[in-house]
Amino acid sequence: MPHLDVYLNRIWAGQLHQDEGGRLGFSYREAFLHSPEAAPLSRHLPLRPQVFGDEATSLAPPFSCQGFGLKNGASPELASLFFDCGDR
Repeated sequence: MPHLDVYLNRIWAGQLHQDEGGRLGFSYREAFLHSPEAAPLSRHLPLRPQVFGDEATSLAPPFSCQGFGLKNGASPELASLFFDCGDR
């Protein structure tokens, strides 16, 4: 399953993933949830140990590349849904 690791202020906050049907989901890392630096990425993505589905991720504002990292072979199409990275 393709995914993006999402960082907030250089701290690994969670993962945005896309299933075979194209539906998006997001979940916070357990370690991030217990971190004193933890902050919600959006009011639609409160700090909870759950998987947020397509509805919640589509309500979240688009993220910028600054402060976030892409790795693990995520496709440019998936990244472009949430990241305005310019020409990479």
